[in-house]
Amino acid sequence: MRRLPVVEVRVQTGFSRRFAGPLLLALAAALPAAPAMSATAAALAASAQTREAARQAPLALDGRSLTAADVVAVARGGQPVAPTEAAWQRVARSHDLLLEYGRLGQPVYGLNRGVGQNKDQTIFSGDTLSDEARALSAAFNHRMLLSHTVAYGEPAWRTRCAPPC
Repeated sequence: MRRLPVVEVRVQTGFSRRFAGPLLLALAAALPAAPAMSATAAALAASAQTREAARQAPLALDGRSLTAADVVAVARGGQPVAPTEAAWQRVARSHDLLLEYGRLGQPVYGLNRGVGQNKDQTIFSGDTLSDEARALSAAFNHRMLLSHTVAYGEPAWRTRCAPPC
């Protein structure tokens, strides 16, 4: 005996209907459409998705293999991310190189030189590895981030992706 596909349709009022056989699609289509989710229900659903995503294995960020599908999984599905050890090593090496260039007196954008229109201005010269120089650089970069943290108008969508996604 051949088993027929069964579809269970749950209606928001709590009861469900089961359909099987050739009339499956017609009967399912005859059900009234469920009303749109309330903001509270949507927030609860998003929270459940976030909790589920937290149980997923983190997406390994290696700096080389990120795909558009990965971005969607993180942005919409809340998949956690974690840089790989090799990626952290490249970050550390780049940081060390920038500090070494600064120590040698080479102009380094945002370290011993200004940014934007002030890119040719010397912020300070001398030992860029000194505690004072590092504190000045950290404070400068922190202020730089804060100066670009602005908003205007309606809140942005929670899921955003820069082109070309």
